[in-house]
Amino acid sequence: YLDIRGCKLGRFPSWLQTQKPLTYLDLSSTGISDSVPNWFWNSMTNLSTVYLANNELHGVLPNLIKFSDDADLIIDLSSNFFEGPVPIFPSNTAELDLSNNSFVGPIPDGIFQLLPNLSALLLSMNKINGEIPMSICNSQFITISITDNNLSGELPNCRNNTRLEVLELSNNNLFGGIPKWLCELPRFQSLHLRENSLSGELPPLLKTCKSLEILDLGGNIFTGRIPAWLGELSSLKILSLTSNKFVGQIPTELSNLTALQILDLSNNNLLGPIPMSFGNFMAMRNPHTEIGFILNNTIGNAYENMILDFKGRADRYGSIPLSQIMILDLSRNSLSGSIPYELTNLLGLLIFDLSSNDLMGQVPAQIGDLTQLEYLNLSRNKLSGAIPSGLSNLSFLGLLDLSYNNFSGRIPTGKQMDTFTNPKIYVGNQYLCGFQINVSCTGNEGEAEGPTIGQSNQTPTNVSENEDKNRKEILLLCLITIAGFAVGFWTITGVLLV
Repeated sequence: YLDIRGCKLGRFPSWLQTQKPLTYLDLSSTGISDSVPNWFWNSMTNLSTVYLANNELHGVLPNLIKFSDDADLIIDLSSNFFEGPVPIFPSNTAELDLSNNSFVGPIPDGIFQLLPNLSALLLSMNKINGEIPMSICNSQFITISITDNNLSGELPNCRNNTRLEVLELSNNNLFGGIPKWLCELPRFQSLHLRENSLSGELPPLLKTCKSLEILDLGGNIFTGRIPAWLGELSSLKILSLTSNKFVGQIPTELSNLTALQILDLSNNNLLGPIPMSFGNFMAMRNPHTEIGFILNNTIGNAYENMILDFKGRADRYGSIPLSQIMILDLSRNSLSGSIPYELTNLLGLLIFDLSSNDLMGQVPAQIGDLTQLEYLNLSRNKLSGAIPSGLSNLSFLGLLDLSYNNFSGRIPTGKQMDTFTNPKIYVGNQYLCGFQINVSCTGNEGEAEGPTIGQSNQTPTNVSENEDKNRKEILLLCLITIAGFAVGFWTITGVLLV
């Protein structure tokens, strides 16, 4: 057993040739910039667990690798510079991670049959092309992840795979629809098909996926209305339909998804009001047990990858436990009406984005109860009234955008609100005032008053007289200052001359 991960080696250690009894080897994150010598693949016949991830290893992997025959192999070569075609590994390989390398060419057609014990195949972030081979239907894999490649064609129409639980095929060039066989799998839990060219309406067969926990179909060309039967998927924790062509109103039946933690319906053509029943998402109503800046930290061990689109960009989060992420994103639609105050019951929300809609009315004063918010975007709507003072209580709020609305009065101050001094987040609200936008306010300090400009009770004559009086006082002060300087200067100079 040898674990020296994180130690800086630089080169592949040649002394490993003498360590024939090794069964466990971890050289991940050791800064090795080298090729793997042939003797490593051919003579370490007792190795059953190999971690070489997060280095700068390069070269082409051989087709014949001689590791242990007596145990299930766990091989992790991810995040290196390996290239060439994907090789065939020993038949007793149980977990194989080749993600984030430079492998090219199609997936070997026999890989799903020649590795009968494989439970996880990870080929994401390579340069793999071609279609998904039909032999995938004969595999017994639990997890298949081939995201961020150049796969094309349609998803195979399988019926035999009974163990598949996670299928990740995001960021490819797949087209067509969602095949029926996926919902015939008794333990199927996670479907990631984001950023492809899949089209059509959501097939009703999906409502038979009773074990489905993650449904990510963002960035495709799905059309029609969001079906009400999605509310029957009681196990669903993540529903992302962002950046499609969905139309119509948001079905209130979605509020039946009591386990839902992430709902992303952004960038569609949805209209109508936000359902008041969305305040009933039970999982989102529970505050996090670990308080902190979750989205800026790496917490825990590896978790299933999820792309979160916020802060104006799409970020991949694979090391944050899903139980810590609560998101409600309805931005970039044509939603109307007011913001239901019931949404302020979602005390666990981290991201709350309603930007770029046609929402009107005032922001619920209870929004200050969402004390774990880290991102709040209400920009580009028609919201009016005062900005709620309760925003000052949001201690973890790191990004706020209230621009391009009809807000009026004094911008709240104190606590967290004093940190938001960038005037861009308030631009487009002509009746706001406060030091944040360099517009002074009048009236009682505790009241939300408008700017001084255009709101004075003085007549134009009084204003003119006051201005003349002020100018005379300033001129007199300048003359006294100059005279005092002259007297002082010549007094000191005269003494020095004498």
